[in-house]
Amino acid sequence: MGQHRHADDPHVFVLSGRVDGADQLVPSGSPAAAAEQLSRWIRQDSAARISWVVNQAWQDWILLAARLRPARGLGESLRVTHLFTFEPGDQVGPRLLSQCGAEFSWWALEFGDELDTPLGAPCVACQLTVLPAQAETQKALPPSGADTDIDTWNGWDRYYQVLGWPVEEFDGRLMLVADSDNDDDVTVLSVPADLAEQVQTCLARTDMQAPLLQLPGLPAEALFVVARTSVPVTMPPGVHRVPVGIPLPPSTTAEGPARWITSPGDVQLGRSRDLDVLACIYRLSRPQQQELVS
Repeated sequence: MGQHRHADDPHVFVLSGRVDGADQLVPSGSPAAAAEQLSRWIRQDSAARISWVVNQAWQDWILLAARLRPARGLGESLRVTHLFTFEPGDQVGPRLLSQCGAEFSWWALEFGDELDTPLGAPCVACQLTVLPAQAETQKALPPSGADTDIDTWNGWDRYYQVLGWPVEEFDGRLMLVADSDNDDDVTVLSVPADLAEQVQTCLARTDMQAPLLQLPGLPAEALFVVARTSVPVTMPPGVHRVPVGIPLPPSTTAEGPARWITSPGDVQLGRSRDLDVLACIYRLSRPQQQELVS
């Protein structure tokens, strides 16, 4: 990532302008301090001409984190932290375009004291643009019905283990034991069944379809089995991590057999992360609105 300092100039921003007839030039190392200085100039002189620029002496691109300022009627769910990237010499504002494509006026935003300081729940779509890309993987085919093996599960247990999934046999079922409190690299997201198909279509646009499981006892839910990330995310309504063991095919429950809607053999393994699923849900559920604040 960028954010490197120049040895001879520790200030990432240069603020300039003409205020009350006098020229101003102020360096700043803090996004919050820079925004506050510009606001003071505007309060001092409503006709002030001001400029906020990334220092040309800065060695690399920078990442700013900001969210909407508190306002009456503006819920916390809309005050997610967006990310903005700039190169040395770039103008910051008066309009800022976030990594997810939303546009803001700088004076409508609350900035952190440091570069890329998180201020609250992150914008998932912005996060996806700066997280390292997943490595390409190959499809792994499940055991065929004709395969024979000495174990109870006819090779399925070893198959799931090859995928990197923590599986255990319990009470006559093959269980995925990933949960929200351990350090496993896999997690399970429960999504309303009527939304899951739309999410899978969204994921398919970037070849990130995920294994999708249906349990007969949960007909209104579908379960995405995806790679886990460490980024804290606010869950959308109706979506949650499943913190208990999940029976995997070919297990049978009291209500009937578990079944794959999209099996692991039909997708690129490890391509889809929890953030990818959540980003699609946010895109599908939020209004298609680029201009959030004028």
